[in-house]
Amino acid sequence: MAKDLRQKLKRLGVQKGTHHLKPAEPVHHKRKLIVPPISPEPVTIPESQEAPPQLSLSQIFPKGYIAKNSHGACFIVDQHYPMSYQHGRFPLSHLDKRYLHTIQDIDSTIAWPKNSSLETILFIDTETTGLRGAGTIPFMIGVAFIDGQTVTVRQFFLRNHADESAALFFLAQLVDQRPNLVTFNGRSFDIPVLDGRLFMNRIELSRGELGDHAHLDLLLLSRRLWRERFPSCALGALENNVLGIQRTHDDVPSHFIPVIYNDYLHSGDPSRISNVFYHNNIDMISMITLMGQVLHLLSDPEKSAHPLELLGLAKWLVRQKRYSEAETILNAALKQNPPPAPAQIIMDVLAGLLKKQDRRAEARPYWEKIAQAGASQHPSSILACIELAKFYEWHDVDLENAAKWTTLAYDIAQKSDPYNRPLHSELKHRKTRITSKQKV
Repeated sequence: MAKDLRQKLKRLGVQKGTHHLKPAEPVHHKRKLIVPPISPEPVTIPESQEAPPQLSLSQIFPKGYIAKNSHGACFIVDQHYPMSYQHGRFPLSHLDKRYLHTIQDIDSTIAWPKNSSLETILFIDTETTGLRGAGTIPFMIGVAFIDGQTVTVRQFFLRNHADESAALFFLAQLVDQRPNLVTFNGRSFDIPVLDGRLFMNRIELSRGELGDHAHLDLLLLSRRLWRERFPSCALGALENNVLGIQRTHDDVPSHFIPVIYNDYLHSGDPSRISNVFYHNNIDMISMITLMGQVLHLLSDPEKSAHPLELLGLAKWLVRQKRYSEAETILNAALKQNPPPAPAQIIMDVLAGLLKKQDRRAEARPYWEKIAQAGASQHPSSILACIELAKFYEWHDVDLENAAKWTTLAYDIAQKSDPYNRPLHSELKHRKTRITSKQKV
């Protein structure tokens, strides 16, 4: 077989080895000569121009100054506003000292001292070098405080990292004078960062760490009030939707701020730092007016202009087991005649609250209204039908009605949630059980 195969390969021209192959011919790549056209006029090369001189911090911020203490020095900018200053829809005086007691009333975990005044409050907002754990440095610490009829926004700026200790020492002095802190998302970011940097710089506060002080985080309150109404509770979104504020082109997005500061450290050019000062300053003023609006709504919620604000507050009160107050607020929300979709949500929460208190007979009318919207295939309609079926099967025994609401729940589920087999199985089982009871 091997000999036959060799003969076949030989007939086909296949030869063993490479000795019979001819050497490859060299390939010559000819490059085409490109001659630039002759210019009719001689080309003139412009002389190098010197870059314009950089402005200093003191030139950009004429009212800024360098302040020194036992820990060093840092750059400070102060801006003063009268309480009558209008910031969007509200003046700064919208923050009324008469409503400060509401903080403790609405959430006892804040430990806000009773009979506190506006002069004991220190608003804090930081701009940092990024989100890098222990390496995060607050290069700008903005604070705001109230003296009589004047609001002062003070911004401590680090010209370089060596200024950090001095800025933190100035902050510590202010905190000792005004121990009640207000931030926006400070509980999870600003306060832990500052506490860490105070520890690293061996600066102690007379009342312990910042985290031990009375602290009102406006983000938490804002979410409770406006989560149901607005898709975002970020400060910028609340400025637009609640406070009626539109920032100018001087503002800069938060995620660009670390880049701007890093460029400043490398180039020494502070021209874009003014945008960071503007951003931080607006944050401070917005916190004051936002706190005023939050306290107004919490102190007299029935005067709220929107039922979904009341819904958010009522849910919060339900979690705190303050059922009577939550019920009053939910009824006030329904009196505002909200659109069908929000009304269903409000009635659903109210019916659940009544059921929690074993007041199912009072909850029944709300379940019926929600269930009657079953044609819209709203998910809460299925749950309302199930609650009515339970009510008529076990409490106000009426098996005919129990069967009717079970059938309706199954029909809605078939249309709105056709692949939810556990739900369909549960409804079939309930219907079978009720049917067997009817036959007895």
